[in-house]
Formats: sequence, C-alpha cells, structure tokens
Amino acid sequence: MQQRIYRSLLVIVAMCFVGVIASAAWLRIRQHEIRVHAQRTLNDIQKVEIGTSHVCEIFSEWQKQWGTRLSWNGACDSPDSFQMEINVRTPQYLWSTCFESNMAEERYLFLRPICASYRGLSGTPLALIARINGANGIVTRKVSQVFIVVPDEDPAERAPALVVASAFTDVRFPTAKNRQLALQQQMLHPSYRVLVGNSRLNSDYMAGAKVFYIEAEAGADVTKADSEKLFRFDLSCLTGWRPCSRRDLMPAAYQQFETDTRQPPVQHS
Repeated sequence: MQQRIYRSLLVIVAMCFVGVIASAAWLRIRQHEIRVHAQRTLNDIQKVEIGTSHVCEIFSEWQKQWGTRLSWNGACDSPDSFQMEINVRTPQYLWSTCFESNMAEERYLFLRPICASYRGLSGTPLALIARINGANGIVTRKVSQVFIVVPDEDPAERAPALVVASAFTDVRFPTAKNRQLALQQQMLHPSYRVLVGNSRLNSDYMAGAKVFYIEAEAGADVTKADSEKLFRFDLSCLTGWRPCSRRDLMPAAYQQFETDTRQPPVQHS
C-alpha cells in the first residue's frame, strides 16, 4: 500500500514537473514570436517619412499584422487628425497585476514571488507602443516606445526598475524636458536630439519605480539616414541572460549621446 502511494506521488511530481517545463517552453516561444513581430514593426516605422508617407497604407498593413492590438480614432484619409496605435504588453496578464497598480506593501509581498515566478517562466516583460498621427492621409507624427522591466540593483527598492526607450518625430519639434541640454544639442545637430537620464514614475504604471530612459526626438527636417540610424531599436537583448540596458535598446542613439556629452559646452548668445 505504501509503495503504491509512493509511486502515485512520484507520478504526480513528474507530471507537475513536465507541466511546468511545457508551460515555460510555450510561454517563451510565444514571447519570442511577439518580440520578433515587435522588432519588425519598429524597423518599419523608422522608415516612415513625415509629410510624405501615406497613413492609409500603413493602417492597412498594421490591421493585418496586429488585429485587435491595434486601435484608431477617425478615418485614415480624414482632413482632420487621425491616430492609430499598437499597444502590446507581454506577458499580458502580468502587467496589470504586478506593475500597473499601486499595491499596498502587504499585497506586494504576497504577490512578489508569484510575479517573479511568472517572469522566470515567460521571460523579460515587454511593452510596446507604436503610434502614428496623420492629416489628409499623410503622416504628421510617429512615436515608438519600448518598456522593459529589469531588476533594480538597489536591494532597498520595493519594485523592479523600468527601462524606457522612445523615438519621436513630428512636423513640429517636440518640447524638450531638459532645456539646457536641448539647446546644447541644437547647436551640434539642429534636426534631432538625444536625451538620457533617470527619474521616478508618478503614475499607475509601476508607480514610484525607478525609470532609466533614453529619448531620441526629431523634427520633420531630420534626414532619412539620421532617422533610420539613431532611432533604430534592437530587441535582441531580450533573449539574452542578462537584463537589457538603454544602450542595448537604442545603441546608436546612446552612442550619439555619449559623443555629445564629450563635446565642450556651447556658448549660447
């Protein structure tokens, strides 16, 4: 009798082990597919030209590629403003539970091991936002943003950290957060700027967590070569063993920022 119980327990343990392995494999394959898809979209959006690319053509392609993950407001050929947005969060069930609510300390301590286990099975959490605005059927603005959750090196931090990489191109040059640095870069390269820094999130999205950001911003007169090089995203680090960094996500933009900061200060008149 005891031997039969022992064998039954071994079978249950073995089935649980196989189930966990199978679930992890399925989750990681699914995550990999989404990341490959996201990388393709990020590459394509950087080829979109402000003032010349046709919104309806891009809209049709995005509908085929992203389906229900694509939302829009208005008609693509409307003379008024039109906006379409891809919003992907993967693993999708993890974000709302672990990152988007300002959880009480007691609740967080309870959910932390569950969230960590889920991340371990599914891989690095990723959020992608790709947005295009248009008027009269022509693109007037494009935005690409990637959000990556990474471990915070400070053990005193309650929540993980967030790496945010963003690329903005607009018919009007976007307003800079750091005016002094923006003026410095305007003298070096008037058609674009790259900002790197740290801050704290003040929103429902991982409220209070550290955020490490890199932003590449440009006006409509940026050259195609500069746009495609500096605003290029690289998601290959998501399949690696170490956490991604700002340098990994936007390597050319980060290198440009380092080059700019080595330049002597420009005297403004």
